[in-house]
Amino acid sequence: QEVDIVVAPCRGFQSAEATLAEFVNQVLPVITFAISEPQLSPSDQAELREIKEKFSLPIFFLRVPQAGSEANSPKNPSKDKSPLHRQLLELEYLSPSSPCGCGAPGSSMLVEQLEKLRLLSSFCRQVLQKHLVEAATRLSEVHGRCLNIFINQAFDMQRDLQITPKRLEYTRRKENELYESLMGIANRKQEEMKEMIVDTLGSMKEELLEDAASMEFR
Repeated sequence: QEVDIVVAPCRGFQSAEATLAEFVNQVLPVITFAISEPQLSPSDQAELREIKEKFSLPIFFLRVPQAGSEANSPKNPSKDKSPLHRQLLELEYLSPSSPCGCGAPGSSMLVEQLEKLRLLSSFCRQVLQKHLVEAATRLSEVHGRCLNIFINQAFDMQRDLQITPKRLEYTRRKENELYESLMGIANRKQEEMKEMIVDTLGSMKEELLEDAASMEFR
């Protein structure tokens, strides 16, 4: 559904990695790399290194025979690896554990016989499966984080329900102790104020009597 085929311009006009950069963030790319020579040229290798470094995407490599030529590779490629296969191994596009060049799921694939072009269908399916697994993995991580948040919130609420009554009881007890302490201080100060007033009146008694006797009432 809604598949677009994009053919990269020649390198003199625009590099393949630049063309890929225009689409990679908007679509799910399935990259094919056709080769007409027995092995990769230096420019091919430089381009593939650039693509691997920037995007790290699997590529379907297809060796296209020249017009009038015979089969590209031996009938039993597992014994005699082609120069192209060895170059892709060095570029780390192919896995040494896959001598047939078919690649593991989600990895690059090399086809050197045109009759095996049908493998492009399974390669596309593997690439889309790889994207699906990555999306599912990220979604699972998001779900895991949300669940951790909910679980932590539930533990915090349970802890608050257990600790809050104890905190209230502790606060109430401290309030009573503070109230009793303040009342004790107030009572002591009240007695001290009474004694101070009595002492002051006693020391001023004679002076007050003299002032009262000398007052004139009208």
